[in-house]
Amino acid sequence: MKPAKNAELQADIEPVIDLKLVPVETPAPAPTVYSTPAVRLVLSRIDYAVKIHSPLCVISGEHGGGKSTAAKLYAQSNPRALYWEVPPEYDAREVVADLCQRLRISAGEAWRVRTSVLIQHLKQQSFVILLDESQRLNYRAMDVLKYIADQSQTTVVMLGSPWLDRMVDRHSDIASRAWVRGRVQPIELTDLAGLLGSQGYNPKTLAAVHGATGGVMRRIMALLDHLDEGLKRAPDMTRADLTPEHVRKVASEVLS
Repeated sequence: MKPAKNAELQADIEPVIDLKLVPVETPAPAPTVYSTPAVRLVLSRIDYAVKIHSPLCVISGEHGGGKSTAAKLYAQSNPRALYWEVPPEYDAREVVADLCQRLRISAGEAWRVRTSVLIQHLKQQSFVILLDESQRLNYRAMDVLKYIADQSQTTVVMLGSPWLDRMVDRHSDIASRAWVRGRVQPIELTDLAGLLGSQGYNPKTLAAVHGATGGVMRRIMALLDHLDEGLKRAPDMTRADLTPEHVRKVASEVLS
């Protein structure tokens, strides 16, 4: 790279670091995100769990690894999938209430009656329940999900941080129903190069991006977005002109 170009990007990228210019809304995942090994792993585990009628399916991994993307993708392509994010302090009664609401079941307010009607409905119509951020579930909520899954032969997919594994394994009755499990790992550099190598980045730049983000896909895409913003202010440069130094500079400003 010519020194002039390098200096130009260094100068022009500074205003982009201003947090006021960072979009408030999270952009939609780029198409490449749908092709990551993590997304493929989650989709394959969900499919397999449904196929063998596993009561529970547990998918864990670091935040930003692709679990939510995969679960949403599955729900978008499957009209019999119910997906939502578990809110903080979610209890067993709220689990049943939310399921009834999403399935448009009217069964009054009595806890046992509502649960019984819900189970009968699920027996008659096949659904897959996907609960994101399931590490927020307490034991009672997991217990009622296990009960619903057992009684209705419905597969409940719980997705969450690595803490979810500890919570499940702490209770043998819950763990024994999780016949299918998966652990999402950060993307390997070789896989990242395969996904993004055709998009104009040189291998050393991608290696620096991978190192700065720990292979977490959400952080990778965020860092690449910041680099692209910098390039907009340096019209004589392209992605091929980016260097590891550019990557480390931007990462230290916006990802630290």
